[in-house]
Amino acid sequence: MRAWASGLVALVSVACALQGVPVSEIPEAPIAVVYRSPEDSRRHAEILAEADEGAQSYRPDAPLPTQEEGIARVKDIAGYMKSVMTGVASEPASRRFPGRMGWLDPRSSRIESVAQAWGEAVPQAWSPDRSRLLFTTLVDKFAQLFELDVTSGEVRPITRGPDAHPAGCYGPNGSYVMMSARVVNDEIQGQIEILEPASPQPRALSSGPRDFAPTCSRDGSVVVYVAAPSRGVEWVLARDTTGSEEPRRLGPGRDPRFCGPANWLVYSAPIQRGTRIWRMRADGTGRSPIGHGVLDEVSPACSPDGDMVVYTVIEDFRETLYVRRFDGTGDRILYADSDASHPVW
Repeated sequence: MRAWASGLVALVSVACALQGVPVSEIPEAPIAVVYRSPEDSRRHAEILAEADEGAQSYRPDAPLPTQEEGIARVKDIAGYMKSVMTGVASEPASRRFPGRMGWLDPRSSRIESVAQAWGEAVPQAWSPDRSRLLFTTLVDKFAQLFELDVTSGEVRPITRGPDAHPAGCYGPNGSYVMMSARVVNDEIQGQIEILEPASPQPRALSSGPRDFAPTCSRDGSVVVYVAAPSRGVEWVLARDTTGSEEPRRLGPGRDPRFCGPANWLVYSAPIQRGTRIWRMRADGTGRSPIGHGVLDEVSPACSPDGDMVVYTVIEDFRETLYVRRFDGTGDRILYADSDASHPVW
């Protein structure tokens, strides 16, 4: 039965690709991604398949299981930090075959390694003018934010310990919005903070205890993030980066990303089977699915003009990049030579 279902899904995927958006319509702007070599992808999938016998389906963006209400115990700190940074926690296959950061040409489907991004780097956000890229990588087992000047190749640190900073985006007036994770009373807590140019210390934008995955509007005036107040419950929230008003709850979901010049968001949310890509405005209105995909879709991101959505499809422990129009039409396989995930366009 599983083989028949996989075959059917494969046929659907091929059909989508053949009828997909023309290559000439896809913006040329490079996409920052995490990828593995074809051989590492194959071996990674084999290990996951062996470990999956009788277990839950693999989700590369799944949170680290905990016994508390969404809060990891301090003994799990290394796994937790990696979970919120890369989505794979302490999973053995990814420890053996970690991905690396690269530039994907969306028209030629070629990936070039980013030599300046060492270790298990994960792209986070482009600056508004696309001259700089925020990324995270592990420093002494804890994630920290760095910034890459695309033209010069210079890399400079944005954050340092003792807190970990596994995710971030560009705030207003030269500031940085970030997730900060720290140990409090033998538990790991995460919240969203903003680091302003004139301030030596960041200022809290959320209260925690498990807030993560910040994304900023193009002008940096609004930050949207995910909060998990209890186990198994994840909500997308929004708040202004200035002022003191309470965050606004937009709806259930994860992986939020601001989309193009307008205040639209793309995000993923569970359905009866798997996860689909959705969109909504930053005020929570206009919520609707993007397309009619039949596969498990996660980690969406929009092209700079907001016309296209790139996302990762999970099938048989492999991660394939797809693209479709923002209106939900024109599904096309963007990269399938090996695992590719965490796109930032």
